[in-house]
Amino acid sequence: MMKIEIKVPELGDGIDQVEVAAVDVVEGASVGADDTLVTLETDKAAMDIPAEVAGTVVQILVKAGD
Repeated sequence: MMKIEIKVPELGDGIDQVEVAAVDVVEGASVGADDTLVTLETDKAAMDIPAEVAGTVVQILVKAGD
């Protein structure tokens, strides 16, 4: 089984704080490529973070508000 760790992407200059607005999956869930895993929020915008590939969510290390 191949594990892929999802990390916060580079958000650009001046953005050093990002909050997890929502976790859109649960452990054990099957996801397709491009399905939303988490929604991140800065003081300026919100962005969905998609799965890179299809698979099963094994572990969630964050919660809303982190």
